[in-house]
Amino acid sequence: MVKENTTSAPNQAEKPKTPAQNPAEKSKTPAQNPAEKSKTPAQNPAEKSKTPAQNPAEKSKTPAQNPAEKSKTPAQNPAEKSKTPAQNPAEKSKTPAQNPAEKPKTPAPKPADKPKTPAPKPAPKPAPKPTPKPAPKPEPKPAPKPAPKPAPKPAPKPAPKPAPKPAPKPAPKPAPKPAPKPVPKPAPKPAPKPAPKPALKPAPKPTEKAKETTPKQDKSQSKVQSGWVGNYYLKSDGKRAKNEWVDGGRYYVNSDGKKVKSDWIYDKKHGSYYYLTAEGSSARNKWVGNSYLKSDGKMAKNEWVDGGRYYVDSEGKMVRDKWVDGGRYYVGYDGVRQPKPADGNQYNAALRRAKSYNSWANMSKKALYDQLMFHGFSSSAVQYAIDHLNADYKANALAKAREYRKYSNISKTEIYDRLTSSWIGKFTKEEANYAIQKLNLPSEGSHVRNKWVGAYYYKPDGKMAKNEWVDGGRYYVDSEGKMVRDKWVDGGRYYVGYDGVRQPKPADGNQYNAALRRAKSYNSWANMSKKALYDQLMFHGFSSSAVQYAIDHLNADYKANALAKAREYRKYSNISKTEIYDRLTSSWIGKFTKEEANYAIQHLGDK
Repeated sequence: MVKENTTSAPNQAEKPKTPAQNPAEKSKTPAQNPAEKSKTPAQNPAEKSKTPAQNPAEKSKTPAQNPAEKSKTPAQNPAEKSKTPAQNPAEKSKTPAQNPAEKPKTPAPKPADKPKTPAPKPAPKPAPKPTPKPAPKPEPKPAPKPAPKPAPKPAPKPAPKPAPKPAPKPAPKPAPKPAPKPVPKPAPKPAPKPAPKPALKPAPKPTEKAKETTPKQDKSQSKVQSGWVGNYYLKSDGKRAKNEWVDGGRYYVNSDGKKVKSDWIYDKKHGSYYYLTAEGSSARNKWVGNSYLKSDGKMAKNEWVDGGRYYVDSEGKMVRDKWVDGGRYYVGYDGVRQPKPADGNQYNAALRRAKSYNSWANMSKKALYDQLMFHGFSSSAVQYAIDHLNADYKANALAKAREYRKYSNISKTEIYDRLTSSWIGKFTKEEANYAIQKLNLPSEGSHVRNKWVGAYYYKPDGKMAKNEWVDGGRYYVDSEGKMVRDKWVDGGRYYVGYDGVRQPKPADGNQYNAALRRAKSYNSWANMSKKALYDQLMFHGFSSSAVQYAIDHLNADYKANALAKAREYRKYSNISKTEIYDRLTSSWIGKFTKEEANYAIQHLGDK
């Protein structure tokens, strides 16, 4: 039996199946080398595992006793060393995570071939579990040890490439340094290498990409999605909308991009006015002041509105006390259409209105015609009224000339120019000449003495009086020489009535009380600012001290006055908030302070 073992040993040494004991003994040493060069020898054992897989299968039949005897020994050796290689493969599983994915395909059939032969034996069933792990690793490395001496000649042909490379390295290192190197080298090297490569490269890339893609998508969505940012609207390109309808045409933004609220806007594209409510939406089917907004939000013009009860003109304002719609219908003072006017029809109504004007206005034919057309009568109705009036337009020209003479210190030439002006009198030249001839004015260049000429008084020296009592001290003329009426004069010491005559004792007692009383009257209906009220009282001839007394004792709410005045502008004029503000703060109109005007604009709303 000894001879058979020695004889079969060299024969098996040539083929990797004989050194079954050697790999078991030196499995500790090669465990280090594969740890160091797990990448390179990983392919060599895979290539040689195919060849020895057949040889052991063939010899397992003959040396049945030998493997049985040695099965005990290697069964323990792998059990003992299963701890060590168990760590190595565990450690290497991290690093060659990608390469082993390719190897399991090759070694998978190998263990499947081996269990077929040892199937009849009960021992090989538990053995394949420890053997597949150390089998591929120890076989390729111990094989070169016996191979360097006997196998250089037979092995150079089949295994010249894999054998010479692993043979010289495992031979010297495994024997002297089995214990010290397996512990330090496999632990430090596989740990740092596998951890950084799979963890840093594959893991961070997907996570980083996921983070990058998420904000990019969010940003793209934020740019694509249009919407409101406060009172401003951002379009789909991220730019601020200006001077246009936004959000489905429900709101309008001005030139600054801000949402318009409680204000009028003019849309050039649609050629119409719109009114935006306090919420910013366009007003529809409602009145805003004297203007009406239709169902599409546009301001109505030259049409019947609000159920056909009211009529708005070419400027969009409600018409009152006029014939409208080509003179076919009449609207009363409240603007409501009348089913049957009191005058019967527009022809009779036009004639009646013409007679009224002719009785007191002393109008020319052209001026009367324009006035009747302003009232909405048709041209045929106006012409009917003119033809049936039987007015004396020469007499009207003379009466008008006397008015000019009475209230204006102008010459005959200036009177003639006014009578024939296309903007004022609108009389014919014939009618104007008749008026001048019948006036009996002194010739040009002659002096008037101790006589009234219109509202002006000429003293004995022929000069026009100014800032003094005239005509026996009964009348007072101002700095322009014009008669003063219904004012305190001469520094506020005296009062003259509506006829200009000085009053011996005013009803108000003194100018201070009179100034306060007049101030209260204006404040009750005129809704004036402090500055406007001051100027008005000064115009009435009160002294500055009396005016200041009235202002101090009035206790007026000028903010409320500004709001009331703003509502008047809104009601009778189709103007925006900006224009209302300008009127309120104008030094010629409202004369309110900026604080008062801002209060009015803020509380104006839609009323």
